[in-house]
Amino acid sequence: MKNFLEIHVLQNFPASCLNRDQGNVQKKCFFGDSQRDRVSSQCWKNAMRGYWQEKNTFNNGLGIRTKFLVDSLAKKVSGQVNEESSVVSKVCDAIASCVFSSRKDNTLVFYSVSEYNVLLKIIVDNFDNIKKELVDKSEKKNKTDDKVSEVILDLVKDFKNAPTVDMSLFGRMVAGHNDQNIEAASQMSHIFSTNISNNESDFWTAVDALKEEFNPGDNGSAHLGDQSFASPCFYRYINVSLQDLDTSLKDRANLKEIIPGFIEAFINSLPTGKQNSFAAHTLPSYVRIINHNGSALNLCNAFIRPVRSNNGQFDIVNESIKSLEGHKAEIDIMYGLRKDEASFTCSLSSGKSLEEVIQLAIDDILGN
Repeated sequence: MKNFLEIHVLQNFPASCLNRDQGNVQKKCFFGDSQRDRVSSQCWKNAMRGYWQEKNTFNNGLGIRTKFLVDSLAKKVSGQVNEESSVVSKVCDAIASCVFSSRKDNTLVFYSVSEYNVLLKIIVDNFDNIKKELVDKSEKKNKTDDKVSEVILDLVKDFKNAPTVDMSLFGRMVAGHNDQNIEAASQMSHIFSTNISNNESDFWTAVDALKEEFNPGDNGSAHLGDQSFASPCFYRYINVSLQDLDTSLKDRANLKEIIPGFIEAFINSLPTGKQNSFAAHTLPSYVRIINHNGSALNLCNAFIRPVRSNNGQFDIVNESIKSLEGHKAEIDIMYGLRKDEASFTCSLSSGKSLEEVIQLAIDDILGN
C-alpha cells in the first residue's frame, strides 16, 4: 500500500458566486501578481461532507458540529431522570466542559455519535453524584472558583476520542482540551482560478404583482439589489496520507471504502453558494490522481502566469490542461519522479472513462 494520494482537478464554471466574502463578493486572491477568483478550502470541505451525507457514503457516520451539545444532552437526560431542567442542564454542562467546552464558551463542538453516547451514559449513570458535587461547590464560600471538582474529572478520565471519517480526514481542534485534538490526514489548498478574475455585478429588480391595483402611481420597482459574480476556471488540489488516516481511525478504518468515497466526493461535490441564482452545476474537465511514497506537491505554479483565451482564440480549459501537464513534466525532469509514483489522468478529450481511471488509481494505492 502506498502512502500518499493526490488529486488535481480543473473545473470551469459559468457566471457564479460559489464562496462569498464579508462584502457579499466572490472571494479572491492575488497569485502570480494577478487577481484570481477563490474558494476557501473550508467551503469545499463542507461541500464534501454534504456530498457524503446526501449519498450516505459512510452510512452517515459523520461528525456533528454544533454549539448546542449541552442542550442536546440535557434533552436526552431529561427523559431519564426526575429533575428540574435547570439542574439537568448544569449537570450536562459540567461533564461537557471536561471534554469539549462549556455552554458559556459559546463555541462550536465537533463530535461523533459514539462520543456523544459515551458522555450521555456517564451523565445518566452518575447523575446524582455530579449533582451533589455541583451543590457542594455552590455552597462553598469561594463561589468564584471555576475549577471542576476531582470527582467529576475522574468520571471522564477514561474518555477517548472516537473520530469519524470526516474528523480523521479534516481534523478537529478543541480549545483547552488538546487531548481531544485530531490531526488531519488530508490537506486541501484554497481553490483559485487559472484565469484572471473579471468580477462583474448583476443589477436586478423585483416586480410587485399587485402594485397596479393598490398603488398605480408608483412607477418604481418593488425591490432592487446587486450581486457579484465571476466565470472562473478553477484549479483544485487535495492530498491524503493513508498512514495518518489509518492511524487516526485505528482498527475501524476500512480504506477500501473510505478512499473511493474520498475521491468521488472531491471530484463531484460542489459548494451551494448562490446556486439558486446561478445554477453553476458543472463537472471537472480534467482529473489527475497521483499515488506515491514521497512528499506532497501542489502544482499551483503551473498557473503563475494566468491562462488567457486571446479574445476567444484559445480554449481556457485546454490551455489550463496544457499548463498543468507542462509544469508537471518540467518538475519530473528537474527532480525526477517521487518514490513509487504512479499517475492516472482523465479528461473530456481523453476518451477514457473516469470511473475506470479512478478504479485503477484505487487498485494501485491499495496494492490490489
